[in-house]
Amino acid sequence: MKKILVTGKTGGISNGFRDYLSETFSDDYDVKIISLRDEKWKNMNFGEFDAIYHCAGLVSGPYEELERVNMNISVELFHKAIDDGVKIFIYLSSMAVYSLENLKKPMGGIIGPDTPLNGQTAYGRSKIEAEKCLLNLETKNIKLAIIRAPSVFGRKSEQVMEMYAKALKLPIFPLMFDECKRGLIYIDCLSEMVRLIAETGQGGIYCPQNLPLYSTSDIIRELKQILNSRTILFNIPRFLQIRCKFTNRRFGNQCYTDELSRAFENSYCVLDTKTAIQKSLSTNEYNSI
Repeated sequence: MKKILVTGKTGGISNGFRDYLSETFSDDYDVKIISLRDEKWKNMNFGEFDAIYHCAGLVSGPYEELERVNMNISVELFHKAIDDGVKIFIYLSSMAVYSLENLKKPMGGIIGPDTPLNGQTAYGRSKIEAEKCLLNLETKNIKLAIIRAPSVFGRKSEQVMEMYAKALKLPIFPLMFDECKRGLIYIDCLSEMVRLIAETGQGGIYCPQNLPLYSTSDIIRELKQILNSRTILFNIPRFLQIRCKFTNRRFGNQCYTDELSRAFENSYCVLDTKTAIQKSLSTNEYNSI
């Protein structure tokens, strides 16, 4: 039985990972979740764990605090993992590390191997700095895996679908740019990727996303059907679409290329996007829609 240490005591991603493994591989993994809010973890023996999954982090706040949590504590944790003899350290980063300057154009852009690291937010910049520090510390005795996850949904991470569901509280809602896709990852698919990394001990940089890719309009249509919403959906004429200020932010491309997201023969995608959305909503209440 492999033992995996996970950071983020109350986090949706950390608890979603534990729940996924307990439901799917109950006899194969022992998952322990710890908090980094105090310094008790510094007195633990990390050597008893086969892998560390570091997904605790801070998304918003002053840059100094983001740097302290996302970079400084991550570096301390990695140092201890090295000293205690851990073989694989899995760091949850974010799609926010990429420069999305090209996404400001109509239709947006797609993140590929040549897209530069140049986060446009304080959160993205703090994740870049953390990645750089961790990569510089990697040795032959420990493998470092960095997961640049897009928006995560499902189980206890429901902010993403709730955001889309809010559109169906309106009497009407516009649809556009069906060809533009949004990179999302269902929590079970992300958890399976982490499991595969822990199982194989493979380091490197991973950019997962659910397949097939859906556009914002696809997601809204799917939600309307699942939730039996009465919202009237209508298509905006093509020549008007690029004039809408929120077009790119909500409807433009924001996803990885197939080349960048392919890992483990895409076996981490344990649910297709349609099924993942349905499963996500089946465990939550949207009675107000």
